[in-house]
Amino acid sequence: MRLDDFENEISAVIFRRGEDYYEDGLVEELDETAPGIWCAVVAGTMDYETEVCVKDGEIVSWDCDCPYDGYMCKHVVAVLLKLRNERSAFSEYEEVESNVESVVPEERTVGPFDGAADLSDKVSLLTDKQLRDFVGRYAQKDAAFREELLGAVVKKQLSGNPDTYRLEVRKYICCANIYGILKKGQLLLEAGRMDAAAAIALQTLESFADEYEYYDYTDSNSVDPDVCDEAGALIHKIIDDGRTGDGLKRFIAEELDRMSKKEVYTDYDMFDMDALVADVSERVLSKEDVLKMIDAHLSTESEYRLADWVRRRVTLLTGLGRVKDAEDTVRHYLYLPEIRKDEVDRCVASGEYRKAYAMLDKGIALAQKMRHRGTEDKWLEMKREIYERQGDAGGVMDTTLKLFINSLKMEEYRRLKKLVSADEWPEYLDRLIDHTKLCDYSSYAHCSQAEIFKEEKEYDRLLNLIANLRPDSRLEALMRYSEVLKDMYSKQLLEMFVPLIKDYAEKNVNVKAYPYVVQVLRQMRRLNGGAEAVSGLVALFRQKYIRRSRMMRELDKL
Repeated sequence: MRLDDFENEISAVIFRRGEDYYEDGLVEELDETAPGIWCAVVAGTMDYETEVCVKDGEIVSWDCDCPYDGYMCKHVVAVLLKLRNERSAFSEYEEVESNVESVVPEERTVGPFDGAADLSDKVSLLTDKQLRDFVGRYAQKDAAFREELLGAVVKKQLSGNPDTYRLEVRKYICCANIYGILKKGQLLLEAGRMDAAAAIALQTLESFADEYEYYDYTDSNSVDPDVCDEAGALIHKIIDDGRTGDGLKRFIAEELDRMSKKEVYTDYDMFDMDALVADVSERVLSKEDVLKMIDAHLSTESEYRLADWVRRRVTLLTGLGRVKDAEDTVRHYLYLPEIRKDEVDRCVASGEYRKAYAMLDKGIALAQKMRHRGTEDKWLEMKREIYERQGDAGGVMDTTLKLFINSLKMEEYRRLKKLVSADEWPEYLDRLIDHTKLCDYSSYAHCSQAEIFKEEKEYDRLLNLIANLRPDSRLEALMRYSEVLKDMYSKQLLEMFVPLIKDYAEKNVNVKAYPYVVQVLRQMRRLNGGAEAVSGLVALFRQKYIRRSRMMRELDKL
């Protein structure tokens, strides 16, 4: 395969991805370790070591430690493109590399150096890797050299302007390199470059919103939501730093507020941009300006995001001494469950129980009107908690009954049983069954009555209930309860099982149904007289459905 036209030999998708990596400058440390053998590190969500062998224009072999197991990965493509497009930049290495031995630093000596003029020519004989190794080893041995080196590196890294850093963020937002850029933002902050540090943090949040689709740890083109947390932390440090000017602080607040309207931050639970906006604004803007900003959000936000803004408005108004406006805000937004709960909690804390009950009753009525059963149950549970706190047994009983009727949950049934005396319970249970729709006879899934009969060990009533279910629900109920009924009612259970499983086998001709048929037959065999009944059914099925080969194989498992 020729280097000049290798793209014709690989997947177009892989080539495009490798081309993106190459154009984004993600091929690093490209080095010829032996004649024709090139090694490089390709950056991404993770850094991968890649090796290719190119001789006389032919791609002889390639290898990469990424998990891709196809013909050629995108990392190899990126390296080959760099070799093909920038070959002249490496030609000098190709000529001399094999004759250059590894350089090991000697002890540093002090004294005049004759021949500085040709030093750069001699250094040019080293590969990038050899030069890095030399500098790294020498820096470990000589503290003065190390400090000078680090100073030079930091100075170079921090020499850009805000636009430079914004471009860098946009380039690397989908790569692991973005974390290095955010660390650079921290260095800029420490150096007093507040505008540049802010540019990195704000552009990270902007580019995340523009580029985000989904995050996949196996895909180096994904955008990691964690970068938002790091960018937010950097913004907090910039705002809190005394060297940051008021103009820059206001600019940051305005930019965050603008970005908070982006779809990623409004429709997805990726990062709480509202909290960052509010926190920064409250530190930077006047209270009146913050109030205007909050009101703007309250007029545009979707309902599920309003509660936090309402809370901020109430807190701010209270702090300004505008108590009536704060109370009016609460009343206006009581339709939000979070705000109603806050107010109920406040009433309970101050001992205003009547007011708390009234607010909960209005919440229950609103939830019933809106058909929000979950919200209604939430208010009932809060009422019960208050009744329990006050020792109101009647109130606890009433709310528990309503919760059971709403949810038909067995935990509420057990609560009721604890609240009624043992002597009164049988009669209470009969009234409960007679006046409450505990069982939807069209669907076994809604039959809480069966669970109650099982728990109460009312087995005759349980058997009668099962017999009155619709056929499809009856088979499901038999599978669930035959084990507890078999000692007393095996005959009756078999009489129900046999026609039901015959009908099921007749109507369900698919590979998913056959294992269920066998499952039912196994359950039947556990009943008294069940083995004989099952033998007869198996013989019938083998004769009647002999052409259903998958069914025959399932029956063989009995």
